Amino acid sequence: MHRAFRAEKQEHWFAGLESALTVFGGLPEEVLMDNPRALVVRHDAVSRPVQFNDKLIPFTKHCG
Repeated sequence: MHRAFRAEKQEHWFAGLESALTVFGGLPEEVLMDNPRALVVRHDAVSRPVQFNDKLIPFTKHCG
């Protein structure tokens, strides 16, 4: 199964991630993303801290 979106908007990321979790039938230990602007506000590659978008953390809690 695959899904395509016309843009990389936040709601598209959430819909795609939620669909993937449904198809795979559960939650992975880790989801690796390449700092998409719709989800990551700031990432310092040297010191490593990441500031996520305000809506990402509630979304992850909603997914479990």
